[in-house]
Amino acid sequence: MNRKWLNEEQNDAFSTLKGMDLRTLLNEMETFNLTYRPTLGLDYDKTFGIEIEEEGISEKLVQGFLWMKHLHDWQIEEDNSLESPECEIVSPVLRDSAKTWHELKKICTFLKSKNMVTTQNAGGHIHVGSHILGHRYKNWRTLLKLYACYEPVLFRFGYGDKLTPRFRNFYYANSVAENIYDLLQESKNDLNLSELKRICYDFAAFSLQDDFMTSEFVYDKSKTIEYRFPNTSAEEVIWQNNINAVVKMTMAATQEIDTEFLDYKLEQQNKSNIWRNHIGYREILIQDALEFVDLVFDNNLDKVYFLRQYFKSFETAHGLDQCIYAKSFIKK
Repeated sequence: MNRKWLNEEQNDAFSTLKGMDLRTLLNEMETFNLTYRPTLGLDYDKTFGIEIEEEGISEKLVQGFLWMKHLHDWQIEEDNSLESPECEIVSPVLRDSAKTWHELKKICTFLKSKNMVTTQNAGGHIHVGSHILGHRYKNWRTLLKLYACYEPVLFRFGYGDKLTPRFRNFYYANSVAENIYDLLQESKNDLNLSELKRICYDFAAFSLQDDFMTSEFVYDKSKTIEYRFPNTSAEEVIWQNNINAVVKMTMAATQEIDTEFLDYKLEQQNKSNIWRNHIGYREILIQDALEFVDLVFDNNLDKVYFLRQYFKSFETAHGLDQCIYAKSFIKK
C-alpha cells in the first residue's frame, strides 16, 4: 500500500487524530480497496479454525469439489438453521501460512462460481485457540472487557461485505455484551472457571467453550473461543480480515491494556442502553472504532484493513429487515 498519507508499518495513534488529520484519514480510506494478503504476521502457535455456512449449494457438490482439489482435511457438516440446499464447510486447524490462504481462496473461488447465497440465513464462525490466553484469568477478564466495550463495532465490522446482518442474526448470534458486563460486576475479583462458563451458551455472538482452559489447541469446539460473525461471505478477503481481527484481539488481551479505561467505558455504555436497544450496531461509531484498532493492532496496515471493512462506504441502513450488500471495497 504505497500511500503518502500512511506508513503501513508504523503504529500511529488513530484515536487521537483531530480536525484535518482525522478528515484526511477518513477521506483517503473511503477510496482504499482491500486485497488478499500473503500473511497476517501471526506466529505459528496462533491457531484458528473456521466454519463457512452456505446456502444455494448442495452438500454433494461441495464434497465433490473438496475431494477433487485434494482438500481432504476440510469437512462437510449439516446445519439445520439453513435452507436447503445447504451445508457447512469446517476447516482443519489453520495457521497463518501460504497453505491456509491458498486453500481458503480455492474454496471461496468455487463458492463464488456456484453463486453461493450469502444474504439469507448463513453466518460465519471463527474459533481461536484458547491457549493464546493461557491460564491467567487476568487475560480472560481483559478479553471479556475488550469484547463487551466494542461489541457494536465488531458487529458492524462482522457484517463483512454487507450493510446489515442476516434476518435472524440476533437469534443465532445474539449480543452478549450485557451478559459480560453483569458477570464482571458480580465478580470484582479474579473470575473462576465456573463463572467464565456462565457466558458460554448457544446462540451467542461470542462464546467461551467448555473445557477451554487447555495448554494445547485441538480443533474441536470444546477448546476454543468462538466468534460467531453476523454474516457469511464467499470473499476470501473478508474471511482473512475477520480472522485477523479476532485472533489479534485475543492476543491483545494478553498485553498491557488500560483496563480502568475499559471499566469506565463499560459503565457509560450500560447507562446508555446501547446493548439492550442495539443502538450503534448499525451506526458508524468513529471514535469507538479508532479506539478499538489502537488497542488491538500494532501497525497501521491492520488498522486500515479493519476500519475499511467497518466504515465500508460510510453507509448506514436503518429499518431494513433484509441483508443487503455494501458498495464494494475489495480490489478485484
